[in-house]
Amino acid sequence: MRRTIVALTVLITAIGFDAGTAGPAAVVGVLTPGASLFWNGGRVGGTVDRAAGAPETASAECPDGPCFVYAVEVAKRAARLRIAIDVPNRNDHFRIRIVSPSGETTEFMNFNKFNAEGFVADPAPGTWSVAVSPLTAEYSSFRLRAKLEKTEWAPPASLKKWLPNLRVPRIWEPTFVAPVTGIAGVMFDDVNPPLEAAGVHPFSCTADEMQGGAHRCLRFSFQMATSGPGAFDVRFDRSTEVVHGEMVQCIAKPGGTAIARPAGTYTFHEVHGHYHYDDVVLHELFRVKNRAKGKLVRAGTGEKTGYGPADQSFADWTAFNQAASGTSGSGDNCLPGSTGRIGLSRGWGDAYRWQRPGNFVEFGDNPDGWYVIRTTADPLDHLKETNEHDNAGYAYVRIIGDSVRLLEQGMGTSPWDPDKVVNPHD
Repeated sequence: MRRTIVALTVLITAIGFDAGTAGPAAVVGVLTPGASLFWNGGRVGGTVDRAAGAPETASAECPDGPCFVYAVEVAKRAARLRIAIDVPNRNDHFRIRIVSPSGETTEFMNFNKFNAEGFVADPAPGTWSVAVSPLTAEYSSFRLRAKLEKTEWAPPASLKKWLPNLRVPRIWEPTFVAPVTGIAGVMFDDVNPPLEAAGVHPFSCTADEMQGGAHRCLRFSFQMATSGPGAFDVRFDRSTEVVHGEMVQCIAKPGGTAIARPAGTYTFHEVHGHYHYDDVVLHELFRVKNRAKGKLVRAGTGEKTGYGPADQSFADWTAFNQAASGTSGSGDNCLPGSTGRIGLSRGWGDAYRWQRPGNFVEFGDNPDGWYVIRTTADPLDHLKETNEHDNAGYAYVRIIGDSVRLLEQGMGTSPWDPDKVVNPHD
């Protein structure tokens, strides 16, 4: 399954795709300094594989083949133009070219990412083209956004510290079907499909999970992200080849050296082949005892699980406060001499699909009914954050046999949380 993006096909030049009528790209909108635009893109109707000899149609915007082209009018000069793409599956790869009125090109890709963004400093007034070329996308839609920034966004200098804020924006794809292999940590999602044939699925847990005592695994995907003014930046010293040790959080501050504080431990994960930040999330399962009042009872054991996140998805598609991907830890190093770092850049998150080892709660012999899956980031409060009370996300599901229906999902502890934020779901 994928994240759902509803695609409205408008304002497109395209050849060979489900993209509407071909022709000159119309203007999507006009950007004045400080203004932004959001629009749905086209839809790719089948696999596009350049190596297999897809038709080539050279143009200034699309030198390597057919693509979708949108026009954005920049009304006045400003500090920066930023363009971003959002796709439903991080294996749907696109190349995006931002072409200036004079023909200069800035390009980027969303390789193994749900989101990617390109930046152009001091953009000239005039008509800019945004060209989107499918590379390995199959039956994919996409959406785009643009903003003309008066000034490049930066965390407020008035704050004493630029702290992260870990959250769990969504939980989705609940299932009782195990993946084909248990090494999803080092594989693309698409090459590790469900272990199922003709509706029969012999296992819900991987071999490693069963060796650890798992019996019936209710699997799911979840996203962890940081939405605070600072990066999620933790450091450790791996120069001595230690496989487990102490972690330090680096907290940036305006005009000063980063602050170091203890932040739990790290462990080298042999299956994934990289280091994990220990106990960074907690998975829990609750049975809904009273749906009218939202009374929950603990129904299954969860785990405090370690991960090594990467910048793969925006924390908030509607916000324009994301730093450039890969910039977490690019400032002061609060642990001199350290060679290890784990974290997320400001405004970014990572998505952990249902195939990942540990992405489950033990369902055991629970009966059919209504349940809440809850994932909490930083459950032991190792990290200093802007808000220590908004770290949970939930999925409300109905289970009948091996059938799992996702009813609601969002940020908060449950559907009965008065402060919940409900998200659309597949």
